Amino acid sequence: MKLYKYTRFDIGKQIISSSQIALSKPQDFNDPFDCIPVLDSGEMQKAIDVMNGYLLDTQIFQILKELKGQLKKRGQRMLVSFVLAEFRFAQKLAKTKPVPYRPVCDFGKINKLFRAFEKTGAFTPEQINAKNKLSAIQKLMEHHEWNILTDMMNMRDKMYVGCLSATYESILMWSYYGQDHHGVCIEIEIDENSEYLSKVKYQVDRPTMQLEKLMRDFCGKMFAQMDMSNVSKDPTLLPLVVQPYITKAKDWEHEREYRLIYLENDFIKEGFKKCVCSDDKERYFCPIKITKVFCGASMSEDNKKALRDIIPSEIEMVEMQISGNKYELMH
Repeated sequence: MKLYKYTRFDIGKQIISSSQIALSKPQDFNDPFDCIPVLDSGEMQKAIDVMNGYLLDTQIFQILKELKGQLKKRGQRMLVSFVLAEFRFAQKLAKTKPVPYRPVCDFGKINKLFRAFEKTGAFTPEQINAKNKLSAIQKLMEHHEWNILTDMMNMRDKMYVGCLSATYESILMWSYYGQDHHGVCIEIEIDENSEYLSKVKYQVDRPTMQLEKLMRDFCGKMFAQMDMSNVSKDPTLLPLVVQPYITKAKDWEHEREYRLIYLENDFIKEGFKKCVCSDDKERYFCPIKITKVFCGASMSEDNKKALRDIIPSEIEMVEMQISGNKYELMH
């Protein structure tokens, strides 16, 4: 698909010469609301509860699986097998049709299991060891701070964004970002299925982070033992993660914006380099494919000539003009 980058003449020359565009931090944008979602403390606690449930299930399964092989009494093995079967059934169901995560076990169920053990005789060293492990997990969960949630809520500090538009004919965009029509608008060919590309939505209310739903969906896929790299790129999860960062006020609707959104780890994978620019701000630079260059309607002839000297022959250069009878641009 074709998208467009409005910019000043000098920056346009750099983009054309390097075939790269700068990715900036949202903190440097002109909209103070940009990439700042509404955070609900209740949602965060619910998300932590879901993650605690997932941790408990996976730990209980591993501990009971080890314990089963150590038990000598048939009745005790049957009790453990019953809990393990319930876990395996839930996991098999999740693999068949991934669903939002719901904990299989809880400490109440495990306490009942160990009380049943007591009725069959004195605790063995293996049973005591398993119970101690589970008690330690319970204490850990009560005091554990989930870094993944903190990172998610602070994602704005770790992301870099490239802002593009679906149109090259916007009078306002030329005025805001195209140096009062003295600058350029660069047409870029981008894969519309790129995992880094998102279309901006415009609405009245600020978006709220759906942390509980995100954690239930995420843990549900992990519970189904999906590969972690596939989970992180899952098309059903991505909108929940990215949505707060691609939503803007309706006042900006005329921009028809698309965004390239990268995190620091993405740059390592893609081999991008960070630079400190002349304004002392850090930016990454993303390779692009330029297909056309539009000159602003007020660009000087000298600057048009300077562009012709650096634009490769396969890239078309177009001169924008002011309509003679309408409030519109033409070429």
